[in-house]
Order: sequence, then C-alpha cells, then structure tokens
Amino acid sequence: LAAPNPNLLATAKLQAQVIASSINQKIPGVAEIPTQPAVNTRVYVGSIVYDLAEPDIMAIFQAFGTIKSCQLIPNPDTGKHKGYGFVEFETEEAAKGAIQCMNGFQLGGRQLKVGWASASHAPSSAPAASPAAPTYPGVIPGMPAIPGFPGAAGGAGLMGPVPGAVAATPAEAAASLPASPCRCIVMRNMVTPEEVDDDLQSEVTDECGKFGKVERVVIYQEQQSEKPGDAIVKIFVLFSGTPEAQAAQQSLHNRWFGGRQVIASFYPEVLFARNDFSR
Repeated sequence: LAAPNPNLLATAKLQAQVIASSINQKIPGVAEIPTQPAVNTRVYVGSIVYDLAEPDIMAIFQAFGTIKSCQLIPNPDTGKHKGYGFVEFETEEAAKGAIQCMNGFQLGGRQLKVGWASASHAPSSAPAASPAAPTYPGVIPGMPAIPGFPGAAGGAGLMGPVPGAVAATPAEAAASLPASPCRCIVMRNMVTPEEVDDDLQSEVTDECGKFGKVERVVIYQEQQSEKPGDAIVKIFVLFSGTPEAQAAQQSLHNRWFGGRQVIASFYPEVLFARNDFSR
C-alpha cells in the first residue's frame, strides 16, 4: 500500500476525537441510533480510501472506545483492500457512537459509510456528493441520464433500521409480488441513485456470493417521470442455480440496508437475458 498522507490521518484522528467527545451531549433534532436487539459491537465501514490500512482505520475509530479487531477485506486482484471492512469494539456504546458520528465522515475525499454489521455484513449509506455523472461497470441507465448522478458512497449488506429509515412503498411491495423461482433476483429500495458508486457492484457480488456462485450483477437506474432525480435503482443478481437464488431471496427480502427496507423478488430469466429490466 502507498503511504497515506500523515496530515490526512492526523486531521481525521483529531476530528474523530472532537466528535467523540461530544457524543453524550444531546443535539436538538438529531435522532439517536437504535440499539440492535442483541448486543452488537461490530461495525461496518465502507467507502474507505484504498491507500489506508487497518492500523490507520483503528487509529481513527479508537476515539470512540477500545477496539478489539479491525479487518479490511482484501482484494487479491489489486493487492489492496476492497474499500470496506469491519471494526469490532469492546462495548456497544462505542459502536453506537462510531455509527452516529462517523457515517458520512469525509476521509481522503470520500464519505465513509458506517453502520451496524450483522452476521451478513451491514453497511450503512452516507450522504452523497454530486460530481459529474461517471459511467460505472455494470450500471445500465434505464432511461435518459439522471442529472447529477453521483459517484457517492454506497454499499452492500444487511442492517437494522436507523433514524430516517425508509420502508418499502406499497408500489414497491406490489412490484415484488411472487414470481416463479429462478436463478435471477431483483432487489428494490436498497439504494438511491445518489448512493451508487463504483464499489457497489463488487460489494453486492461479495454479499450474494454467500448464497452461491454469482454469475452477473446489474445495477439499473430507472427514471420514474420527467422530473429530474425522480428515479429508482434496481439491483439484479443472476446466480448459477435456482436454489442459490431462493436462499438469497428468502434472506434478503424485507431486510434493512443503509436505513432502507429491501424488497427482493425473483425476476424472469428470459427478460434478464435480453437486458429487459423494466418489469
């Protein structure tokens, strides 16, 4: 790994310490992070600058409490990490403080995604910046380009609801009415267009790979009207077999991702094969 900028780390550590020192002060209008039903001390951290290493992340997050472990998921293709990992604290209060204060924290030009990590990985989504619209591998525009489509923080995984959680709408739930089980599933209400970045496809692949071999992931944005920004994101995952897709659909449906309730359903393979993602 390239040596990270020492000034960047020093500034980030100082900012984290200042933020951590104010955790116990009530801030009007700011909701508290709900505690998971069981004691949870493991936190997901995403959108990490690739030149940072585990000791760097530990140095920043230790402002919130003693850290038991820190793991950045390695990328064998680059020799670096995949841009996300996990920090485990000794106490749940320390983990809550880190989520409350570090989600959206600017580090090296990227906004961290910090949220509860469950047994199935649990990233949270950070507020997004809005640079010019890039083209990401596997991202297929459903309609004419959405103005301001960003390279913002997104991620894949499961988590419990957080303040401002967005439940699936009746229309989204209706769109997910049961279809015949097949190798392809589609996930709705997982992210907004502002939360898509170039890490999302690989993170979805890693997450869904727990259920079986993933052959293809497509991230598709679909304009809902002529109004700029009125769009949804559908995430399609094609597995090597139907049993794997069934296991993923059952596990992911109605789970929480970045404060949003995921709707997962089967999607006809014949439509997917001809790149018809409109259903």
